[in-house]
Amino acid sequence: MLPSCRMACACTAARAVGCAGVIYEARPNVTIDIAGLALKSGNSVFLRGGSETINSNRALVAIIRQTLKDSGLPVDAVQFIDDPDRARVAELLKLYEYVDMIIRAAAPRCTVFAARTA
Repeated sequence: MLPSCRMACACTAARAVGCAGVIYEARPNVTIDIAGLALKSGNSVFLRGGSETINSNRALVAIIRQTLKDSGLPVDAVQFIDDPDRARVAELLKLYEYVDMIIRAAAPRCTVFAARTA
């Protein structure tokens, strides 16, 4: 089961939605971009990158979480799905109680999977 990111907002923003789940593919820069945008807007986030870059994403998320800790901000504001199995995406899509919005930045086949699974 995936961890909860409820109430893990790091700052206050006028347009916070709560917790977002972001599914993206083989672009590690998106890990940093999405985490930064989520935190800046007062949201927490579940990150699910592609299997091709899982090791890079692990390292980046470790840096993000350490930086949050060092800054006195909630470490759990940024969660990373550290499993390339598509079943974890299916679990994320069903966390209605905790995830307020899903953002897909991936191939069209991912959209079809998300639509059928959610």
